[in-house]
Amino acid sequence: MKISTKALSLSENRTKHYNCIDLIKFICALFVVSIHVSPFASYNSFINYGLKNYMARIAVPFFFVASGYFLFRKTSYERFDKKIALTYVRRIFRIYVIWTIIYFPWVLKNSILVDEIGIRHGFLNWMKHFFLTGSFSHLWYLNATIIATLILIFCISKKIRIKTIMCIATVLYVVGLIPQTYSILLNPLCNIKVVWMFLDGLQRTIETTRNGLFFGFLFMGIGMVFAYKPIVMKYRTAVVGFGVSMMLFLIEAFAVNELGWARENDMYICLVPVVFFLFYIVSHIEIKDNLIYTHLRKLGSLIFYLHLFIYYSMENILSYIGINNSLIYYGIIVLITIIVSECIILLSTKFKWLKIVYS
Repeated sequence: MKISTKALSLSENRTKHYNCIDLIKFICALFVVSIHVSPFASYNSFINYGLKNYMARIAVPFFFVASGYFLFRKTSYERFDKKIALTYVRRIFRIYVIWTIIYFPWVLKNSILVDEIGIRHGFLNWMKHFFLTGSFSHLWYLNATIIATLILIFCISKKIRIKTIMCIATVLYVVGLIPQTYSILLNPLCNIKVVWMFLDGLQRTIETTRNGLFFGFLFMGIGMVFAYKPIVMKYRTAVVGFGVSMMLFLIEAFAVNELGWARENDMYICLVPVVFFLFYIVSHIEIKDNLIYTHLRKLGSLIFYLHLFIYYSMENILSYIGINNSLIYYGIIVLITIIVSECIILLSTKFKWLKIVYS
């Protein structure tokens, strides 16, 4: 393993393999599982919270940045090829629809059929989520990726300056923080009628700002910046920046919880520099090529998409046989998810159409 001191730029060899990014994305997929299947719930609530709402919260923003980088490095800002980006959007939408269909039985059982107003209302409400915030739990990431990419396509096509794009994305992220992590700020805004009406309407429409507009836009945009604007800094500076950001993020994550400010735990101020420095560091670590990293990329994707299917399928069985230890529970879910994922990857070498569920 060695450290590359070169800046990221479009002129880099496009055949270069970013093995370290693939490795980190795989680890991030395991972090995502820990958000839904708490490994340390049986042991220590402090550690469990730290894993779920501190360490694991780096995962999805890192996915966004990596996706933005690998997408936009395929073209240039000056000669932006909209077709390439739209092809990517269609591919993500296809995966989104496939996994939405796979998870629909749980949507039907736990949401549509038990809607207090009625099945019709439940279905229409779910359709709203399908287009705005995600059709099912973790699938919001795919929805957000599509929305964020479309926004960036529009901005670049209109030749809006990258600095302006990032300023807009930052403002939207800050707005998104208010009903999320810093809900305490909603109290004084109650007295400002226009602002409160806007926020209330926003809440009624999208319910959460954990979406492509307020969340994904900024992090996909950071990936775009890495692709279009060579970022040069000393590796040591990036490491120090990451370390300081992580410490500040630790304070922020636990402070908003202790103070009772957070309604949701997806968006934090310090998450932005943490992911920025992390991606810079990881993208400059060169690991010797090995087929294992390509495999980990596929495996990580399938773990992300599949883990809740395994979790809900095994929930009653594990409860029946008396598996109550949270760490063992987590281990079993991860193990079964990996086994099923490996089977899908293996079968996809023979049945090519199977690749549509993860690529």
